[in-house]
Amino acid sequence: MISRIKMSTFDRLVTFIIIVGPMFTQYSSISSVILLPELLIFPLLFYYFMRCKPLTILNLNTYFRYYCVVLILTLFIYFVDSDLNLSVSTFAFIRHIFYTLIIVSIGYKKFNIDYAAKTLIVIALINSLYGFIQYLAYNLLGLILPWHFSFLPLKYGRSLVENSNYLFSEFGYRFSGLFSEPAHFSQYVSIALLVILFYKSDKFKPNNVVKTIVSLIYILSLLLNGSGTGFAMIVFVIGLYFINSERKNIKSLFSKGALLSLGILFVVYITKNEIINGGLDRILSTSDVSSGNIRIFRPFYVFSTLPVLNRFIGVGYANYSNYVMNSSLATAYELSNNRAWTNTIGYILVGSGVVGFLFYISFILLLYRRTRNFYRYLVLLILLFALFTEVPLSFQFITIMGFINKGIFTKEISFIN
Repeated sequence: MISRIKMSTFDRLVTFIIIVGPMFTQYSSISSVILLPELLIFPLLFYYFMRCKPLTILNLNTYFRYYCVVLILTLFIYFVDSDLNLSVSTFAFIRHIFYTLIIVSIGYKKFNIDYAAKTLIVIALINSLYGFIQYLAYNLLGLILPWHFSFLPLKYGRSLVENSNYLFSEFGYRFSGLFSEPAHFSQYVSIALLVILFYKSDKFKPNNVVKTIVSLIYILSLLLNGSGTGFAMIVFVIGLYFINSERKNIKSLFSKGALLSLGILFVVYITKNEIINGGLDRILSTSDVSSGNIRIFRPFYVFSTLPVLNRFIGVGYANYSNYVMNSSLATAYELSNNRAWTNTIGYILVGSGVVGFLFYISFILLLYRRTRNFYRYLVLLILLFALFTEVPLSFQFITIMGFINKGIFTKEISFIN
């Protein structure tokens, strides 16, 4: 499964872009439609398809069947429902296909997992440490340190940049390292936390001291950045660690004890820190602006309001926001932002109905059945992300799948090109 072939410059470049790409999805490139990491990886994808002989891709036929179903359902809805925004569906579908081509080709054959693991851990560590500096600068000195590169054109988060003083004073400060928002930071660090704790190979063997220190830095950053997503990730990752560590291994027990002690200290500290309280409130609160409501509960409510036929076939791929904003369901918060946020479940369930959702779940089950240990934990992480983010259109999905691809038991497809 894991290739031992020496890494080429092309492999290194592909792997590096897949790993650092999530940090640059807040920037556009030559076009406002094309994100910066998409522009960077396209020439590599084109080169692979043009020059590699034979052309080999990963056989994920279940996922391709999902695409076919989504396309058929969306075209059907377009002819019977004039409210569908076809341009939104088209651009989302093209991006989704593009991401999948990356996953099954260069993300499979040219992704070096050992180099990826080391790079991911370093990038996540740099962001976590910078996040601490952002946190201290704001809370001690009242300074807002930048979380973006001013020389790059922003695609997302411009309103936060322009109104940061008001938004932070009104809703509280949350750091995000060099990511566009705390939730994206949390997701990235969570992947790194899984890697440092569970990934093992001949070329990747961090000792227990390094593993423990880095893990604690990640956990502390997830707690302090105040993202509701971060809290869920901590519970998930530490839960896996406790379940899978060897009971007779003294060093392992020491590491677990250190993590547990930290957890107990923070349970006590939670009641005294408004940042952490705010993060918990974003999960548990049912207000219009809480993550728990927007990302978890509300999508099911929106789905329940659909006509019976649309519950089966959806309202059109990627049309969740369009449907909500053009109905009486839109809240004051959504109207003020001119957008309705959701999670992967809502994105697919409302967009493609029960039919599309079942095909997507069949793909996740395929990944689960054909992976083990560390790779299976990443599949479970995708399911957890499904509650907090729109995974299919996230560049982080490419990053996660890069790792999963190296541990999946499936066949390849080869073409003579």
